[in-house]
Amino acid sequence: MGTFPPFAAIMLPQLIGPKKTYELILTGQALSAQEACDLGFVNRVVPEAELMNTVNEILARVGEFSGPVLEMTKKVIGGCLNLPLKDAIKKSHDIYLNQLMALEDAQEGLRALLEKRKPSWKNK
Repeated sequence: MGTFPPFAAIMLPQLIGPKKTYELILTGQALSAQEACDLGFVNRVVPEAELMNTVNEILARVGEFSGPVLEMTKKVIGGCLNLPLKDAIKKSHDIYLNQLMALEDAQEGLRALLEKRKPSWKNK
């Protein structure tokens, strides 16, 4: 095509290392679903007939947790991705102590753990 994938050229070395990145981009090699899974591009490979069941199982599992706590978790993961370790730890610690622990659901989750029962989320 006479071009290269600009986003992939920047992101892939961080995800899969420079050697595999060179191989994929310079050869234009297509990946099978299993190869994409092995490289971490997808979380899992399932037969098409099982796709909806698998998606619904994952959604049900995620749906068991508090929405606001999930939002905080995503905020930490996304916000700390490219930070130096020291800064990432500081940011995670700050969100944990000053935002997450202020949520009613965080308190409920800890109480439920100590009381060995399933939490009753309020999504607050």
